[in-house]
Amino acid sequence: MPLFEKHEDYVAFEKVLDEAYAKTPMRVISYCLMPNHWHLVLWPTRDGQTSRYMQWLTTTHMRRWHAHRGTRGTGPVYQGRFKSFPIQEDRHFLIVCRYVERNALRANLVEHAEDWPWWGMGLMGINLPPKVLVPFSVRLFCVLTGCARPGIYAG
Repeated sequence: MPLFEKHEDYVAFEKVLDEAYAKTPMRVISYCLMPNHWHLVLWPTRDGQTSRYMQWLTTTHMRRWHAHRGTRGTGPVYQGRFKSFPIQEDRHFLIVCRYVERNALRANLVEHAEDWPWWGMGLMGINLPPKVLVPFSVRLFCVLTGCARPGIYAG
């Protein structure tokens, strides 16, 4: 069952991301919305913030998803609780961001990662207000730190 079937579904989820920020401010470093799942790289400022943010985000999205499709009360939208793990090293951070930002490329939805409109840098400044999406990408990090050739990550 796809989460996002049309352009408006993706836009609606990005609206929920924006509203989630108003409820529980969270720095979103990177994200990618796929037809049947999504990834977020978050940067919390305090303990428990990620759980509160994700609980509001997934519950609100699930309710609106069911309401839009007229399927309220018919079962879960998500298969289970969100998965999270801490990123403690720069190299791991780069690997995770690269994984997220290349998700549509790996799924053969686009020829180049940057062609997918539903990832952080694809729409930065268009749909998500700057307060929500931290202006960051693996490409920028690589340029600033000299960690790798910037063109390698995009595919």
